[in-house]
Amino acid sequence: MKSESTTSVWGMDYPHSDSNWPTAPEELSEVFAGVSDEGINRITHLNAMDWFSYDPLPGFDRGPIAQWETPKSPGGRP
Repeated sequence: MKSESTTSVWGMDYPHSDSNWPTAPEELSEVFAGVSDEGINRITHLNAMDWFSYDPLPGFDRGPIAQWETPKSPGGRP
Protein backbone atom coordinates (compact mmCIF):
# COMPACT_ATOMS: atom_id res chain seq x y z
CA MET A 1 0.00 0.00 0.00
CA LYS A 2 3.07 2.27 0.01
CA SER A 3 2.42 3.81 -3.42
CA GLU A 4 -1.26 4.30 -2.63
CA SER A 5 -0.40 6.19 0.54
CA THR A 6 0.71 9.19 -1.53
CA THR A 7 -2.24 9.17 -3.93
CA SER A 8 -5.19 8.18 -1.73
CA VAL A 9 -7.41 9.86 0.82
CA TRP A 10 -10.08 8.60 3.17
CA GLY A 11 -13.19 10.53 4.15
CA MET A 12 -16.36 10.01 6.09
CA ASP A 13 -19.68 11.77 5.64
CA TYR A 14 -20.50 12.12 9.36
CA PRO A 15 -23.12 13.11 10.57
CA HIS A 16 -25.16 12.13 7.51
CA SER A 17 -27.17 8.92 7.73
CA ASP A 18 -25.24 7.25 4.91
CA SER A 19 -21.90 7.52 6.73
CA ASN A 20 -20.21 4.55 8.37
CA TRP A 21 -20.28 6.18 11.81
CA PRO A 22 -20.07 4.92 14.57
CA THR A 23 -18.11 1.91 13.27
CA ALA A 24 -15.58 3.99 11.29
CA PRO A 25 -12.68 3.54 13.76
CA GLU A 26 -13.06 -0.24 13.81
CA GLU A 27 -13.37 -0.40 10.02
CA LEU A 28 -10.26 1.76 9.58
CA SER A 29 -8.34 -0.43 11.98
CA GLU A 30 -9.06 -3.44 9.76
CA VAL A 31 -8.40 -1.60 6.48
CA PHE A 32 -5.10 -0.15 7.71
CA ALA A 33 -3.75 -3.35 9.26
CA GLY A 34 -0.09 -3.52 8.25
CA VAL A 35 0.06 0.09 7.01
CA SER A 36 2.72 2.29 8.60
CA ASP A 37 1.74 5.21 10.82
CA GLU A 38 3.09 7.57 8.14
CA GLY A 39 0.90 5.89 5.50
CA ILE A 40 -2.16 6.22 7.72
CA ASN A 41 -1.40 9.89 8.37
CA ARG A 42 -0.98 10.52 4.63
CA ILE A 43 -4.26 8.83 3.71
CA THR A 44 -6.36 10.26 6.54
CA HIS A 45 -5.25 13.90 6.38
CA LEU A 46 -1.76 14.82 5.14
CA ASN A 47 -2.42 14.16 1.42
CA ALA A 48 -5.50 16.39 1.40
CA MET A 49 -3.63 19.09 3.31
CA ASP A 50 -0.81 18.97 0.73
CA TRP A 51 -3.11 18.91 -2.30
CA PHE A 52 -5.09 21.94 -1.11
CA SER A 53 -2.09 23.77 0.41
CA TYR A 54 -3.95 23.78 3.72
CA ASP A 55 -2.13 24.42 6.96
CA PRO A 56 -4.53 24.59 9.92
CA LEU A 57 -1.85 26.13 12.16
CA PRO A 58 0.35 28.35 9.98
CA GLY A 59 3.61 29.26 11.64
CA PHE A 60 3.09 26.80 14.50
CA ASP A 61 6.09 24.69 15.46
CA ARG A 62 4.82 21.11 15.39
CA GLY A 63 8.01 19.71 16.92
CA PRO A 64 6.74 19.57 20.52
CA ILE A 65 3.50 17.90 19.44
CA ALA A 66 5.42 14.90 18.13
CA GLN A 67 7.00 14.59 21.57
CA TRP A 68 3.71 14.15 23.42
CA GLU A 69 2.87 10.66 24.55
CA THR A 70 -0.53 9.34 23.62
CA PRO A 71 -2.31 6.33 25.08
CA LYS A 72 -1.75 3.20 23.04
CA SER A 73 -4.38 0.68 22.10
CA PRO A 74 -3.64 -3.04 22.38
CA GLY A 75 -2.64 -2.92 18.69
CA GLY A 76 0.03 -0.33 19.42
CA ARG A 77 -1.65 2.70 17.85
CA PRO A 78 -3.22 5.54 19.83
